[in-house]
This record gives sequence, structure tokens and C-alpha cells, in this order.
Amino acid sequence: MDSLPSELVLHIFAYLPPAEAIAVKRLNSRIHALTSTVAFATVNLSRFLPPPPKAPYWSNSPDEFDASYFVCPESYQEALATLKYGKNLASVSWFNSNKPSKGRKLILKRSLPRSIGRAFSHAGSVFLSDNNLYGTIPSEIGLLREAIVLDFGRNALQGQIPAEFACCTKLARLALNNNNLRGAIPDEICTLVHLEELLLSGNNLSGAIPAEIGNLKKLRSLQLTNNNFSGALPDSLARLACLEELYLQNNAIEGPLPTRMGDMVALERVDVSWNRLEGDIPLSVAQLQRLRVLYVNGNNLNAPDEIVEFLDGIKFL
Repeated sequence: MDSLPSELVLHIFAYLPPAEAIAVKRLNSRIHALTSTVAFATVNLSRFLPPPPKAPYWSNSPDEFDASYFVCPESYQEALATLKYGKNLASVSWFNSNKPSKGRKLILKRSLPRSIGRAFSHAGSVFLSDNNLYGTIPSEIGLLREAIVLDFGRNALQGQIPAEFACCTKLARLALNNNNLRGAIPDEICTLVHLEELLLSGNNLSGAIPAEIGNLKKLRSLQLTNNNFSGALPDSLARLACLEELYLQNNAIEGPLPTRMGDMVALERVDVSWNRLEGDIPLSVAQLQRLRVLYVNGNNLNAPDEIVEFLDGIKFL
């Protein structure tokens, strides 16, 4: 084998099933070098992959190649990104579920490949929740510029939230809840003007809630529960006139509630319990006609007499 021309070696191994072609890398250093390129992986996979759909399609039932994308060498990941997914992959819904379903089950227990940005670059939604994904989120995530929904919740992802999410300018829903993420919310996230849901609960995030949060004028749900956020609530929160849900419980947020909280006219549910808030609940809260739930227990907040009657009419703790 060592005496054969490189072109012939590559031609022979390209006919092996991909799992076997990957395994032959262990034979010697020459074969490892020859079969570790994206070019070889592309030729090898092209002999076994079915032709990609010509029309936009939704990937709801992962096949053997989808599963291997997360575990195969980087050269094969890059080749799969080009050959299998391409421009017509409209949606990816690979998540583990305890409920019987028509597929949609994939337990990866792997890290997110750097090529994910290219692989799913034309997908409008990517659901990879409940897959035991670990490691950091690669900066290439910013290449998912067609994504309206990104859901990586309930995994084991670590590190900081990449500022490159800001490149996903069409995002309406970003779910990174219940991971092991740390650090602050990048200011860049607050440039996503189409964002309607920001779900970051259940991490180890810290620092102050950025004042730029008020730029997310379409935000309907802000969930930052069970983190380590500190500092005062920014007054800019009051600019979120579309916000329906505000969940901030179990952090270390201090200071008063925003004075102009009554400007948040769409609010229905607010939970700021178990923080370090203090002072009076703003009188403007009585202007919130849609408000049904207000939990402030575990703080040092007072209810002025002027709004007691209003608070008696909602779920108030």
C-alpha cells in the first residue's frame, strides 16, 4: 500500500463506507494524511449519500448521516454541510423527547461542530434541545443568518454566549435555557430588533442586565430565572411595551423596580421574587390592565396604599 500512488489509494478508499474510510486513518501516517482532507470526505460521502432534495425540506427525523454529523471528523462535517444540507434545508428539528413521536429523537452527547454555521446556513429554525450537547457555542453560529428560531435549551453547553448571535438578524426566538453558560449577556444581543423571546433561565450568567435591552421593542418574553444577575434593573425595561412575561426570580438583582413600569402595557406575568430589590412598588403598576400575576416575595419591596386595591385583584405575593 505504501508504494501505490496517492491518487490510487484515495480512489480505493473512497469506495469504502464512510465509517470504514474513517477507520483506515489508523493504518499509518500517510493514509491518515491522504484521507483527512475535505476533498476526500466529499468524494467518499458522495458515493453513499442520496441526492439532496431539490425543494426546501424540513428535517424532523434524523437519519444515520445526521447523527454522524456530530461525531465524525471535521473534514466529514464540512463535507456533510455541503453535500447533504445545502441550500434547501429549511428547518432542523432534532431533539430528544420522552413522548412517542414520529422520529425527532436524537441524543447526541457531543459538542456543536464549527461547521454548524455552514451546514444550517439556510435553515429558518434549528431545534437541538435536550440532546446533552456540551462544550462551547462556536462563533460560527453567527452564520445562521436565515434563522428565525434557535433552540439549544436543556443541554450542557458551557462558556459565554457568543456575540456573533447578533449576526442572526432575523431571530425572533433565542432559547439557551438550562445549560451551563456563564458571563454577561453580550450587548450585541440587544441589536436583534426582531427578537420576541429571549430564554436564558437556568444558567450561571452574571453581571447586570444590559441597558440596551430596551432596544428589543418586539420582545414578548424575557426569562432570566435562576442565574447570578446583579446590579439594578435598567430603566430601559419600561420601553418594552410588547413584553408579556418577565421572569427574573432567583438572582441577585438589587435596587427599585423601574418607576415607569406602567408603560409596559402588555405585561401579564411578572416574577421578580428572591432577589435584593427594595423600595416601593411603583404606583404606575396600577396602569397595567392585563397584569394577572405579580410575584415580589423574597425582596424588601413595599406596596403603597394607593395600589393595594389593584394588587388585591391579581395573584400577588
